[in-house]
Amino acid sequence: RGPLSPTEFRERMRGPILSIPTPFTPDFAIDHRAIRSMVAGAADVGVRIFALTKGNGQYAYLTDNEIRELTRTLSQAVGDQGITIAAAPSGWTGQVADYARFAATVGADAVQIVRPQGCDDEATVAHYGTVADACGLPIVLYGDFPSELLKKLVNIPAVSALKEDVTLNYYIDRQRHFGDRLAIFGGGTESRFLVAEPYGSNCYYSAYTAFAPQAAMDFWKMVQSGDQ
Repeated sequence: RGPLSPTEFRERMRGPILSIPTPFTPDFAIDHRAIRSMVAGAADVGVRIFALTKGNGQYAYLTDNEIRELTRTLSQAVGDQGITIAAAPSGWTGQVADYARFAATVGADAVQIVRPQGCDDEATVAHYGTVADACGLPIVLYGDFPSELLKKLVNIPAVSALKEDVTLNYYIDRQRHFGDRLAIFGGGTESRFLVAEPYGSNCYYSAYTAFAPQAAMDFWKMVQSGDQ
């Protein structure tokens, strides 16, 4: 299929998200077979969102090439069964844009970009704009974004989602003020999602999707039915 538009991406951001914990073989290589198995098990019971992130992905212990191969394996494993969110490692704008272009070529549906450190608002907006233009994918923001900065970033059409990983008050506030424009999802567990769900949050990282995906889907079905 062709790339998703930002609107299509936001509409499909519903339910539990499998944030891939990078598995390793006994000799410390990435276990690509285990990734494919993890995805297959989750997809079989209805999980439809699969994401990389530099934390769970153990990016601090991977080379740039290993991160790219991890991205390729996840994108290929998911295929048309759901949507894949790639995650760029931290770096200067050119490095991040180069990774984002690669993610697009291997079939990722969106790319998560961490907020650059030490940049003012103008430079931050330019950073995200450059990456968006380079890859043509929906962009997921990651980091602590003041409201005034978010007001500027949402003027970039590709900016489509926000991975929240700050505080519950932050989660609620950003959902209330930006939830109509961004798919906002918590970086924690189901209990964190339940705090923001009444304010309109529709998706969340699930701690169970990697090893007990049926439990994650049972929870999501209860949320949808109102039986919480």
